[in-house]
Amino acid sequence: MPECFGTGYWLFIFEMGRKKIFWLSMVILLVFPGTFLRAGVRDFIISIRNVTQTASNRLEFDLYIVDTDPDQDFQYATSQIGLLLNSGIYEGGDIDVAIDNRDSKILPQFTARPRISKIPVIARGKTYIELDGANVSPFGNGMTIEKVEPGTLMTRFIITSSVDFTINTTPDIEFTGSNM
Repeated sequence: MPECFGTGYWLFIFEMGRKKIFWLSMVILLVFPGTFLRAGVRDFIISIRNVTQTASNRLEFDLYIVDTDPDQDFQYATSQIGLLLNSGIYEGGDIDVAIDNRDSKILPQFTARPRISKIPVIARGKTYIELDGANVSPFGNGMTIEKVEPGTLMTRFIITSSVDFTINTTPDIEFTGSNM
């Protein structure tokens, strides 16, 4: 440090540098992410459609995915589906869940067998149905999802109960965003 400048001078320069760095970092953090990041933009919607009771103990419905981003194509790689079902519809019985990919346009198709578990604590009165995804497509090689409603058919769920469904109950199927 040159002796012609006192300690106070260098301290002043150091403090000015810290203030500039602070304000520069604030500008970067507050201005630039809004320019480049798209947080909160929903690129797709997965929906339950065509819910039908085909027998007194059988319920079927389709799962669709639609691309909602008009600016870019959504390439599907894989997904894991978690559903909650009202356990009251099969009071006193058990259910079996199967999938039917016959009309599905999704690639890679679901191949796993759905798993079923009752969740007494987390979601009282609900049954958790989980379907694991297939092998992941390499980056950039995923299937392009349709942009027009209803979208691309992912799979058809078939729920069969060991007893007739309870009268005046509804399945109340809903998605869950995490593993139970």
